Amino acid sequence: MTSRRTDPVEIMDVLVFREGTFRTTGLPVIREVLLEVRLDGRSMAAIACTGEHAEELAVGFLRSEGRIGRAGDIGRIEQLPDAPPDPTWPGEVLTVEITSTGGTAAAEEATGGETITSSGARSGRRQPAGPVLKAGTPTISPDQILRLVDGLVEACVLHERTRGTHGAALADPDGILAVREDIGRHNALDMLSGYALMNGIDGSEKILVRTGRASVEIVSKAIVMGIPILLSLGAPTTEAVRSAERAGITLIGRIRRGSMNIYTHDERIGRTT
Repeated sequence: MTSRRTDPVEIMDVLVFREGTFRTTGLPVIREVLLEVRLDGRSMAAIACTGEHAEELAVGFLRSEGRIGRAGDIGRIEQLPDAPPDPTWPGEVLTVEITSTGGTAAAEEATGGETITSSGARSGRRQPAGPVLKAGTPTISPDQILRLVDGLVEACVLHERTRGTHGAALADPDGILAVREDIGRHNALDMLSGYALMNGIDGSEKILVRTGRASVEIVSKAIVMGIPILLSLGAPTTEAVRSAERAGITLIGRIRRGSMNIYTHDERIGRTT
C-alpha cells in the first residue's frame, strides 16, 4: 500500500473574529485532491478526497460498487506518478490504476463508458440484498461501545487539527484495529473496506465505528464488508434502519455522553443482570 508522503493539511491565512476583534492568522486547512480510479485501463470514478490511503480508497470504492468481490480479483495496484491535470479541477490529481484478474470486460460492463464523479457518495447502485451476515457474530456491551467511540474521536487527528474530516474505524469488541479519515464520509468507509480486503480481514467478527449519521449508503457499505455491528455518533435515517434490519446488522446511533439508541438487532448487545 502507498500513502501520500506529504502532510494533507496546509496552513492558510484566515481572517478570524474572536472576542470582538479581527486578526489574520495561519490556520490548518484540510487538503482536497481529485483521485481518478482506473480499472483495467478504464476510468471508473473521480473522487474528491484528501489523497491519503489512495490505493485503499480505490479498492474499497470498487468493492462497494460490486466490481471487486475478493482479493483474488486484484491483479496489480499502481499509483501513477505525475497524473495529468484535469481542466475541470483546480488542484492536484492522483491516479490509481487497478488491473483485475478478470480483464477489461468487467470494467466495460461497470459503467458503460461513463466515469462516476463522486465526493464519496454511492453512484446509485442497487443496495446488496440481505441478510448476508454469518452466524456467531460478536456481542458487545454498552461500555465497550462507549470506549470504541471515545477511541475513534481521540484517533481522528486530522479532524482535531482542521475540523474538516469525517472519521471511521474498523474494530472488534476489545479495541480499534484501524482508523481512516477523509473529507468524504463515504470515503473513510471505502478506505477501511479496501484495507480489510487487501489485508485478508474477515468482516464477520468486526465492528464499524463512525463519526457521522447513518444513511442507507453507509449501511450498504457495511453489508458489502459483512460487518454485523455499525456504530454511528449521529442518528440514522429511516431507510438505514430498515436496511440494517433486513440485513441482520445491529445499528446503534446517537452515541454520546453515556447514552445510545439501539435501532436494530439488539440481541448482540450484552446486558448485565
